[in-house]
Amino acid sequence: MHEAPPWRLFLLLVLFGYFIPALNAQVQAGQLHLAGQFSFETYPQLQNSFKSTLQPEFGIMLSPKWSIGLSIPFQYEEATSPSRYYYRLGVGPFIRRYFDLKSGFYAIVHLQAQAQFDVHRYDGRQTFLVVQATPAISYFFSPRFAFEAGFGGFTYQTYHYRSSVQESKDSSNQLRIQSTPVLSLRYYFPRRSQSPRV
Repeated sequence: MHEAPPWRLFLLLVLFGYFIPALNAQVQAGQLHLAGQFSFETYPQLQNSFKSTLQPEFGIMLSPKWSIGLSIPFQYEEATSPSRYYYRLGVGPFIRRYFDLKSGFYAIVHLQAQAQFDVHRYDGRQTFLVVQATPAISYFFSPRFAFEAGFGGFTYQTYHYRSSVQESKDSSNQLRIQSTPVLSLRYYFPRRSQSPRV
């Protein structure tokens, strides 16, 4: 089964926005936002091998252009030859830059850094440091909800592995261009009205 190219997701998002009336939604300083991000990646060189990631995020708008927050990714990875599976948990900050494209659309650059570690691994323990920069398109289909689609980006990853069955250690550094689509649904809470100054 072939994965849909990222440009198809972008085209679908543009057509979706074209046939829906434009909204006057806009992000504002002081708004809180909550999101659930999902990605699915297969490994062509390994049959029936994949990795899926579910990443809750919580952030605050510092201004209409900048946001900071915290993400907590949870990953499940399954591989064959030999058959194995892993659960991985992480935590880390993110910063986002918003570019208002009007008519409910925003272009976004999402930069995040995460520490990740295996919570279930039969043969040892891996820890990771991951830094990612991901461009995305966001569309507000209601005044509070926005759908986001990321189309790749840059990933730097360093990991350390220590075996529990023999005296061995391993480490690695990788910089790669990521092409896996990332989908997200984000809710922007109403901004609290400021108390009048005395």
